[in-house]
Amino acid sequence: MSKFQNYKNKENFSKELKENGWFIAHEFIQDDNFISKVKSTLEECSKNCRQIQIKNGIGNNNEGTTHHLIGQDKIFLELLNYLTLEFNEFFEDFFSGKYILNAFGGNFLDKGIKSYASEIHRDVRTFTSDVNLMINTLVMLDDFTEDNGATYLLSKSHFQKNKPSKDDFYKNASRAVAKKGSVVFWHSNLWHAAGENKTDKERTSVTPMFTKPFLKQQFNYVDAVGIDNILQSDEKLQQVLGYFSRVPSTLDEWYQPKEKRFYRPNQEL
Repeated sequence: MSKFQNYKNKENFSKELKENGWFIAHEFIQDDNFISKVKSTLEECSKNCRQIQIKNGIGNNNEGTTHHLIGQDKIFLELLNYLTLEFNEFFEDFFSGKYILNAFGGNFLDKGIKSYASEIHRDVRTFTSDVNLMINTLVMLDDFTEDNGATYLLSKSHFQKNKPSKDDFYKNASRAVAKKGSVVFWHSNLWHAAGENKTDKERTSVTPMFTKPFLKQQFNYVDAVGIDNILQSDEKLQQVLGYFSRVPSTLDEWYQPKEKRFYRPNQEL
């Protein structure tokens, strides 16, 4: 049996995302050993990121957060590959065309820890109304419960330009409660916040985010993975990593036939 569940009826997901702004694909990852490996690898990567945060004087508001996992270990690339292969049609429908990875981070929510993710926020700083520029995903590496800080998601707030009041948000928001291996998707205009972990066990996740290809990636994933590895990958994964929406840096790179261009014709708005 595959590590990953095959979802046939993605029309329901598109409907839920359009109407409510979010949905959960329950228990997408079927293999507990794979989840454990992702989690243990995330812990090692987190130690490295934490050292750099502290060294550069930005440790105070970043506790529990890890960034740009693609390129740090191949297991995250494997997860990204299966996620985008399974939900490629859904993503292309959402973006009305091609899309790329914008960021791929991770989060540890421990008792008493608060980071910027605990604030009521959305991940597109400018309200984009009907234009779908970005979508968030969150892969649960532990069960998400109300007690351990399951994410708050305010349904239909992706139609809402202004930030809701704290009272309104916490009175009406739903919780992303699901088993480990589940994936929650939400429109990046949606107002949301991490919950508070009241247990003695950490609540762990990784958070791939996708955008239209013309938006600048938060990290150079093509260089992080390496051109040789990119060229050995499936064309769909090349697309997601941003290989077809690179910026040329010389005139020789610019003046190329269509099939060799750094920025391909089908990446535009």
